Amino acid sequence: MKTYLLIIFALFISQISNAQDEKTVTVTGVGFISDGNKEKARETALQDARRMAISQAFGTYVQSETQVENFVTVRDAISTNTTGFIKSDKIIKETPLSDRYEVEIEATVSLQPIKQDAQVLADMVGGINFIVIYDNRELNEEQIDYFEHAYEKINQILNTKQYSRTEATIAKNIMELLPSGLGEVDYLNSVGLYSNSEFIIQIKKLEVTTKEDAMGNFRSSAYIEFKSYDGCNWRNLGTFDGRSEYKSSADKKKAAYDAIDEVLRQSFDGLFIQFNRDIYSWVNKGAPYEFRFYKFDKMSTSNWYDFMDKLIAESGYIIGEPQDEKTDDFVVIRFRSKKTRYAVARTFFKIAMQVSSLSALSPEEKIKYGRQISYVPDGVDVPDIEKKIEIRKKLGTQ
Repeated sequence: MKTYLLIIFALFISQISNAQDEKTVTVTGVGFISDGNKEKARETALQDARRMAISQAFGTYVQSETQVENFVTVRDAISTNTTGFIKSDKIIKETPLSDRYEVEIEATVSLQPIKQDAQVLADMVGGINFIVIYDNRELNEEQIDYFEHAYEKINQILNTKQYSRTEATIAKNIMELLPSGLGEVDYLNSVGLYSNSEFIIQIKKLEVTTKEDAMGNFRSSAYIEFKSYDGCNWRNLGTFDGRSEYKSSADKKKAAYDAIDEVLRQSFDGLFIQFNRDIYSWVNKGAPYEFRFYKFDKMSTSNWYDFMDKLIAESGYIIGEPQDEKTDDFVVIRFRSKKTRYAVARTFFKIAMQVSSLSALSPEEKIKYGRQISYVPDGVDVPDIEKKIEIRKKLGTQ
């Protein structure tokens, strides 16, 4: 009899443990119909529902169990890993509508791996900040108006998602300060650096086609292409585009605005999903860093190998092998790490001081831009760096 009681008690404890490690939620996902493709919209809605299930489980469990820094960013990154955290799901209801497809599911989410990954990401993410930009240098007045409308709508989306973002006034002040002759890459890089915004959302193209009918009404369709960059190391995180159906209005501008809004509503989430997938990859790969050494041209190859070997040997700080590259202005070292930004910067500097030729130059940290840090020998001025510091001080981002 005692044996049976022990078995029943063990099963009861096991059920409690399983209940604590899982959460079952009911959610509805949405997929917008594009080009009449309802099957694709259905699959999008199903994936959206799975992401929402993880997000809901994360919000009700992880935050109550442990303090998660940068909660929104970590939650959204975790939610992209639907195959890793959804234990099971079943479709309760499907609703095809004229412009979208809705799928309601009941999903069981595994909580323990979510909590583990959230703690890893929370250490690495830091104060991620977005900036939305477009290049207005060759746009006419009407085009600027349309770009500006999309710009404001995207910032509203960021605000709704509770993502940190650079205020529009700062972004526009930066654009006014930049030289007119900059190429596109330098232009984008400068905007990100001066605003201290790690992640850049660029409205690359925006085209509005408008027709006027015999009754004097306007029909407009919009095409928009977005690009997303990690400004700290210039990785392209994805390119997304979308085209609206024709929108009608007696007011030409309203027809164009409605078309732009439809593209943003239907296509823009794809960019965030790609961004969050990249952030989630940090769990296994580590966050990407880029450290630059300006005016270190006298460093020999053997000195750099010595430095790189010491980096690799530092237990737990470097994931994989660091990569180095020499440019006309600086030597750059790229690597990945799962440690906090402060710990990475401190350890990197400590190792640099163990290399005699580096230590002799007394490197000074001049600019810290997210996961990119620039070093300059003590007492040496680099005009480009000094200009960047000056502009960032003017903008209040230093």
